[in-house]
Formats: sequence, C-alpha cells, structure tokens
Amino acid sequence: MKLEHGINIIWDMEINEYNDIYLSDMYEDSSIEFVKQYGDDELYPFASIRKTDDIWLGSTTIPLIDLPKEIVLKELEIIKQTFEQYYSFSIGSETYPEIYINVLIRKDRDIPQTLELINVYAEKLYEDLKCLKSNKVSSLAHSYIASMLPVYQRAMSKIQLELSNFITDDEANKKKVVDIGGRVKILDSICEKIKRKSVSQFEVFNRFDDIAGVRCTCEYLDDVYEILEYIKNNPLLKVIEIDDKIDSPTKEGYRGIHVIVSCSVYYKNKLYKDIKVEVQLRTAFQNAWSMKTHDLTYKKDDIESEEIRKVLKELSDTLRMADETALKMKELSKAGHSGRNLK
Repeated sequence: MKLEHGINIIWDMEINEYNDIYLSDMYEDSSIEFVKQYGDDELYPFASIRKTDDIWLGSTTIPLIDLPKEIVLKELEIIKQTFEQYYSFSIGSETYPEIYINVLIRKDRDIPQTLELINVYAEKLYEDLKCLKSNKVSSLAHSYIASMLPVYQRAMSKIQLELSNFITDDEANKKKVVDIGGRVKILDSICEKIKRKSVSQFEVFNRFDDIAGVRCTCEYLDDVYEILEYIKNNPLLKVIEIDDKIDSPTKEGYRGIHVIVSCSVYYKNKLYKDIKVEVQLRTAFQNAWSMKTHDLTYKKDDIESEEIRKVLKELSDTLRMADETALKMKELSKAGHSGRNLK
C-alpha cells in the first residue's frame, strides 16, 4: 500500500489499510480524499488532506448553525486566533450552507490518525457553535480557559511578590501593610460569569480584568496611596486603569482603590505578555466593611432594598470617619516622637 501522485481516494471501509502510511509519505502534488457511501452505490467526499509548501492541511465541513452569518464568522475568527492549529474557515453558498474548515496537521501522523483528528476538530467546533447559540460554555472553551489559568496564577504570584518587596524595601514599611492575599478565579466561576455577562467564551481574558486578583490591606489611608505610587512607578508592572472609590464610593458604600495592571510571565517555555491582574488596595476598616457586607453585595449590580443600601452606606461612612481618626492619631504620634506640637 502506498500513496500515489495526484488524488488518492480512500473509502472509509478501507481506512485501516493505511495504518502504516504517514503524511510525510505524501508527494507535493498529491492529496487524499476520504469518501463514504451514499445510498446504494454513490460515494461522496467528507474530508480531505493536501500538502502545500511542506504544510499538511486537513479539510472537512460542518453544518451551518442557525445563527447570523456574521456571528458565526466572528466566533470562528476568534477560535482561529486562539488556537494556532486552526487555519481557516469559510461558509458555503445558500445551496450548500456548510462551514468549510481547514486545519493544520502534523506530518508525523498516519492516515487514520489524521482523519480522526479532523473529525475531532469538526465535532468540537460544531459543539462550540451550538453552545454559542444556547449561551453555554463549550468543552473547547473549557479546555482553553483551564490551560490559561496557571499563567494567571503566575501573574498573581508575581504581583504578590512585588508588593511583598515593598514591605522589605524599608523597615518602616512593615507597619504599613496588614495583609497581602491573592486568588485566581476557578473555572466554574469564570463560566458562570461568561453566561451572566453574555460575552464570547474565547474573549474572556480580554473582557474580564479580574481573572487574577491581589488584595493589599493597609493600616492607614496614606499607606494606601503610598503603595499606589509604588505600583505606578514599578517598571515591572504596567498600569492600565485606576479606579479610586475611596473618595467616590459606590452608592452602597464600597471604598477602595482598584488598579488593573499587566505583566509578563514565563510558563512552560513560553513568554506570555500583558497578563492582567486586578489589585485591590484597602485600609483595614474598608476591608472590614467588605467582609461584613460580602453576602449582600457580591455579584449584585444593585441592592434592591433602599433600606439595606442606606444601612450599608451608614456603616461605610462610620468606618471612613474611623480611618480619618486613625490617620490623625498616627500624625499626632509622629509629632509627639519628633517633639513638635501638631496644630
């Protein structure tokens, strides 16, 4: 059994005869057409392999999902950018409304393995489009998101280390930070947010800034702003956005500073650039408010009860006064140690 120049026709019932034939055995001008029997005697092609410029492309089709064409093409283009092995897509005519798929194949595979791989890609893409229609997260997206979470774990650890370095840079800084913690969202939480926000499942890392998060709790208000300046001036971190909710809290009373930063990390022999991490800077009193009100405010865009919102705001304002009083105590203490009277 060997491959010939030109078009090689392989009927699905004959595929096992090509177990020892590899893509590397293909000639430059050769191609393979996989055919099935349709009806009593008619054969029709359902997949093909061709070699061009030392590149092996596997092709097949999947049915066109009942979605607007522009949405299908956008989803396929995002998948193409996400997975390097996917090569190109196109949608057929109204007469033959199918999606044509070309995928890159490694040349060290034998012919049956190649056909199986083409079918797997096609099934995953078809399942992905069905999930897109029903606002579910596909297995293809699950695999992609799960593969990226260790990268975000690295980025989170890098930010934690940089904030820890702030503490060790100066003996006086040890008293400015109460705690530094971090987390990376679990897969189920990310999938829930994808469905809740109705975003493309492959755009999750572009659309969400809080996949990885670091929280730095400080003793005093001025310590929060000192660490903010440390982050802004750190050459290892790129500040993307700063949201200061200390002076402009939410209507429920949340206070704190959220800083979206990005950094580069190295994972499994690959450099990942611009991995985003959300850094939350709070005082101990602001953190206490968040902990006490977590069940009432978490994942809620608005508090339905005006009475609850009023009580939350009262607690926030009380703790704001506590922060200001604590800062005044700190300044008085510093003035006392320096032998000056603070006016």
